[in-house]
Amino acid sequence: MLITLISGLVVGAVYLLVAVGYNITYLSGGVLNFAFGYMLVLGSFLAWAGSESGLPLIVLLLAGVVGGAALGLLEERLAIRPIKHGGSHTELITTVGFATVVTGAILLIWGADVRKVPAMVAGEIPIGSTSITGAELLLLVTAIGLAGAFGTWSRRSRIGLASLAQSEDREAAMLLGIDVRKLSLLSFAVAGALAIVLGFVMGPKTFAAPEFGALLAVKGFAVLALGGVGSYLGAAIAGLTVGVIEALSSYLWSSEIQTLTVFVLFLVVLAVRPQGLFGQRAGRVV
Repeated sequence: MLITLISGLVVGAVYLLVAVGYNITYLSGGVLNFAFGYMLVLGSFLAWAGSESGLPLIVLLLAGVVGGAALGLLEERLAIRPIKHGGSHTELITTVGFATVVTGAILLIWGADVRKVPAMVAGEIPIGSTSITGAELLLLVTAIGLAGAFGTWSRRSRIGLASLAQSEDREAAMLLGIDVRKLSLLSFAVAGALAIVLGFVMGPKTFAAPEFGALLAVKGFAVLALGGVGSYLGAAIAGLTVGVIEALSSYLWSSEIQTLTVFVLFLVVLAVRPQGLFGQRAGRVV
């Protein structure tokens, strides 16, 4: 049972990373970037390719930061900026389109084969009667640490508070002198850089698989909705809980029922709290 719980927490950490990426662009840019999970997969492939090249890890990570930020800026300019002021949610479709382009690039360059990504941290740490690998511990600590860091940043920094203001009312934020365009660019650059670098952390657990992006996008959104859109604390609790529930469902029943269990939980929670566990109920003038 202990190994099941640990496995569930590690899988939940992967979902948490996607939810963190969603929150970054939602709070600062007003967009749920469904391409984030696909960019994580791209990062995993780059981690594998980098290990094959023999370049030092620090060089690969720095290149990932620069390349990921550039990719995020490209997405904002091509998929978001042209339609952002149209008063609709067309950007949800355009981010999925950008995700399709990312997947197509992966298939074109590396093909459909699954690649094993080497771990950045070797060894195992004993926990009771079982153990956790260094790569799994790094993934778990990174996910929780990022959720805590971005949650604190969003509440205590000037840019974070400006992002919260933008997410509440974009027009009012503009009247207060907040440059929402720069916030949007910054959020996509940060999310892009983070996605590529986190691919190095996630890859040893999930491997590099082109089709994995769709699963990450869906599970990450479920975690985001359960925790409450815009809440990093909610994303952390929901992500780890979903991972544990999946692991326990697979252990107690079968692997076929684990996804069903998660989405039953999803429907029950949202029926009681449509804004999610830690989301804020929004008022609307009618």
